[in-house]
Amino acid sequence: GTVTKVDKIPNCDYAVVKNAKIYYAGNDEQPDRLFFSKTGNPEDVTDVLGEREADDIIGGFFDLHSNEMPITGLVVYQGSIVAFKQDCIYVVRGDLALEYTVEKMTVSTGCSVPCSIQVANNMVFYMGYDGVYYITSTTQDLMIVEPISDKITPEFENFDVYCSIYFKSKYFLFGEGKTLYF
Repeated sequence: GTVTKVDKIPNCDYAVVKNAKIYYAGNDEQPDRLFFSKTGNPEDVTDVLGEREADDIIGGFFDLHSNEMPITGLVVYQGSIVAFKQDCIYVVRGDLALEYTVEKMTVSTGCSVPCSIQVANNMVFYMGYDGVYYITSTTQDLMIVEPISDKITPEFENFDVYCSIYFKSKYFLFGEGKTLYF
């Protein structure tokens, strides 16, 4: 991926912290952009030295293009940033701006319900348009997406998820008048 610097932090809906940097996304004006801060200074995304040799102190962004779908959530998993979109998932690996790699996972669905994302038990759970999924990994370099539910059942139709939790080895989705668990 290409790193670009920005001058100020825009309003965003999602944020995670990894190795003294803050990563954030969900900006209405730039819906497929993943921003990152300077190391140790989460409010600053500019390059004060103006030199690329000091790349651990710069901030910037990546554009994660896929059918102009917005980013719907972020998590830190297996030492990487996992950025969910409605139609796919991206994995950002690395800690320094010049070392970042951005990989689009080969899945046909992403996360359609941001509040459904939960990291638990060395897995990441989330709800897509056509079911509930989890990401698992045996190494930092290999992440696999598996379905929990193969397709949307009548219980999911018109089910507005308000929040989710992972508790006692079960993944719960809470909505208006309903609780689903897997």
